[in-house]
Amino acid sequence: QKRGWFPTLEAAAKAKTAKESAKVAPAIAKKGTLKKKRARDVQIYGNASKLERDAAIELKTCADATYGPGTAIVMNDGTRADVLFKVAGASLYLQLQLKTTATKRKNQNGYRFQQVLGYAGMLVVCWVVDLKKAWVFDGTWLDERGKRNVNFTPGSETHALATALTMDQLIAYLHDHTHAAHLRLTTEDAAR
Repeated sequence: QKRGWFPTLEAAAKAKTAKESAKVAPAIAKKGTLKKKRARDVQIYGNASKLERDAAIELKTCADATYGPGTAIVMNDGTRADVLFKVAGASLYLQLQLKTTATKRKNQNGYRFQQVLGYAGMLVVCWVVDLKKAWVFDGTWLDERGKRNVNFTPGSETHALATALTMDQLIAYLHDHTHAAHLRLTTEDAAR
């Protein structure tokens, strides 16, 4: 143990504040680099993921307004999960992969979501932009199914865990994590 003596109470308080600031500074600096990375990713890759990013930001805003700041975290491009959703009463997160579409399939009543493989242990949230509704699928089931895309017509989707959820209903569904027993929960650092 190291003991320090200070001539006045104010000097001791100032030294304590400086020591605590030194501990917090690396975490603040790390978040600053993530913002720079995010800006660089948007500049390089453009708006190819704009629909997903907009849906992720809307989900985060709604979750934070309902359950408090830090409930949802929008991840940077290139991470496996698009959004982390905090499990109530724990410091762990559900990993969410967002898939979006804006229009119906040509000459059909259904919707198509592409590249749904590789998300075992996660929830895959299919967000239909024009309906403002979400369908939730188990990523493990999608992997076992083995098809790259998922197509469905609203009302006839049989394997979805939840169907036609508004954003508020989706947030409530995710917060009630009883469906998360078989899903892999993670920390923010591990997900990054």
